[in-house]
Amino acid sequence: MPMMFGNAQVWTTWTTVAQTATTNQIWDQWITTSTTSTASNCYIALPEQVQMSPEEQKRRADDIRQLEERLARQKAESELAEKKANDLLLSCLNDEQRAEVKARHCFHVRGGRSGHLYRINLRCYTGNIDVLRHGIVQHRLCGHDRSHGTPWSDQVLAQKFYLEHHEDEFLRIANRH
Repeated sequence: MPMMFGNAQVWTTWTTVAQTATTNQIWDQWITTSTTSTASNCYIALPEQVQMSPEEQKRRADDIRQLEERLARQKAESELAEKKANDLLLSCLNDEQRAEVKARHCFHVRGGRSGHLYRINLRCYTGNIDVLRHGIVQHRLCGHDRSHGTPWSDQVLAQKFYLEHHEDEFLRIANRH
């Protein structure tokens, strides 16, 4: 049977409880009457059913349609931006690096100051730069643009340029894993 409890509609449910010594300790918190009580009130809050006029239903349907259209546009714009960023990245890589990207989804870069070898992974978002010594991963680096809308391929390209031209600065700001 529904009833109002504060601002919420609740249902009253009667439960029969067969108590034992074990359950008495648990139920003592919930049952405020004597320990021989066999019934307890349980209140379950349910959302109120809202009756909308046909005009309000139409407005809500229009709002949902507009939101879906906006999300579809944003997704299309994001996919186009990522494609352009990927094309730019590939155009900035040499033939060997492009072949690595195609075969292994990563490419190698030499540090501009140290000459150390780094491997940048395109499929990994955290710690995507392997620091290699004699072909063995010593540790990983993570350094990204703080803007959440920057396409991933643009971030990878920035990492490449940093390592080639501003290696010390990148090592100073990158997270080490």
